[in-house]
Formats: sequence, C-alpha cells, structure tokens
Amino acid sequence: MKKLISFAFILFAFGCSSENDAKYSDLIIETHSGSVTYKVETATTPEELQKGLMYRKSMPENHGMIFNVNPPRPIVMWMKNTYISLDMIFVGTDGTINQVIKNTTPESEQILGEDVKSRAVIELNAGQADKHNIHVGDIVRHQILDNIQ
Repeated sequence: MKKLISFAFILFAFGCSSENDAKYSDLIIETHSGSVTYKVETATTPEELQKGLMYRKSMPENHGMIFNVNPPRPIVMWMKNTYISLDMIFVGTDGTINQVIKNTTPESEQILGEDVKSRAVIELNAGQADKHNIHVGDIVRHQILDNIQ
C-alpha cells in the first residue's frame, strides 16, 4: 500500500510539473547589449487578455506574460487589480519593440499605451527593461510572432 501511495504521489507530482512547464514558452529579446531569455505565459483568450497578471502577488524574475494581440491594433493597458509593478513592452508586427513603459504603479487606473499598432504586449517585473537595456527598436522573438529560431 505504501508503494502504491508513493507511486501515485510521483505520478501526481510529475503531472503537475509537466502541466506547469507546458504553460510557459521561451521569449527572447535581442538588445544592443545582447540577448535575454524569459519564460512567459501566453494570454490569448479574451478572458486571459483581460485578466493578465491581475491578483498575483509575485512573479519570478525571469518570467512574464505575453499578450497575443491578433489582429494587431493600438493597445492600452492599466494596472487595476495588479499588485506588482511591471515593465510593459509593446511589440510591432515585425517583432520590433515600439514602446517601453517602465515601473508601472500597482493598482493604478491610469491608461498606459499609445495609439500605435501592436502585435503583442509583454509584461515583466519592473526593472527588467533597465537591467537588460531593453529599448525601442530592440527585437522580440517568440512563437506567436513566428520569428523564433
């Protein structure tokens, strides 16, 4: 019986680990200083796009979320119900970063973004843009942009 319980626990733990790993994909940002890789969740459904990182109290440093905006359009965001400060990176159809908003204010209802068409928006922990020299004109590589190598 003890072996059966141990085996069941191993299967459960393995299943949870695989499921958790499957929800993340690699995202690479090519900066003038070099490349940096993040593990990101992809928000695609209307519910995921609306909720984003709301209600989370923390996020590992090398993780984030990418919002799959298709068709491309001007995107505005806010921080309502978002408890962690973020850097927001807006990405054009060719994978080029067209706007970086740094160190957002948690729970703010201020509208963030510009009237520029974006194919994706990336949310990272605040400070990542400065830490890795992420700027407008840098290139983002991810499977939703069809430019991952």
